[in-house]
Amino acid sequence: MLEFRYDTQLLIEGENLDEDKINEYFTNNFKGDCLLAVGDEELIKIHFHTNEPWKVLEYCSQIGEIYDIVIEDCRYGYCHSALTCGSESIHNRNVIFRRSTMDQARILLHLKMRPDTPQKYEYILVEDIKGNAGDFIYVAPWTQFYNLGDRKDIPISYSNNITMCNIDLDCTTFFNVKKSDQYRLSDFCFEDLNIRAKKGQFDKDIVDRFVVKNVKVNSQEVR
Repeated sequence: MLEFRYDTQLLIEGENLDEDKINEYFTNNFKGDCLLAVGDEELIKIHFHTNEPWKVLEYCSQIGEIYDIVIEDCRYGYCHSALTCGSESIHNRNVIFRRSTMDQARILLHLKMRPDTPQKYEYILVEDIKGNAGDFIYVAPWTQFYNLGDRKDIPISYSNNITMCNIDLDCTTFFNVKKSDQYRLSDFCFEDLNIRAKKGQFDKDIVDRFVVKNVKVNSQEVR
């Protein structure tokens, strides 16, 4: 068995980035192997095997904008969610999560939408997943910590081009997506899904332009 199970890859875009300092920070603060941190002052490529990928992403997001994120070949036990966008994120794009197994994860994909922050999550691919989870997908206004300050309005957030495909999963709730004026959801694709759910209801009208191909929930084809 691999000692460090989470293969984490991403790009950091910013200013005055220093690959030597980033290498040193990883070495001193994270447990893992196969570290690659190369680039220039504006763009750094990260590759790292770790058991705590969330810590890597948190650090990288503090020194620049992160995108082209790849998390693959993972095995999850109990966790809040396997892949979460938010709540502190402003812009997540080009994220791939694939070839992984869930065992008692509460949520497979969680999109946290803060009422006080205009957020955008786009071009996210979740594929080749098996196992079990509480929710297949969960999207809702996230209000645990937020502060509108002097704002009278709530900024609109967006999530678009979300693809979930080639997934075989047992779950409690298939489509736990709340309708809200606080965000806009568009261009989702569910393809080649085999889902067994206690709550298999599916309302694709919540999402603008929703493509559904070869999706079965409790052995019934969903369109």
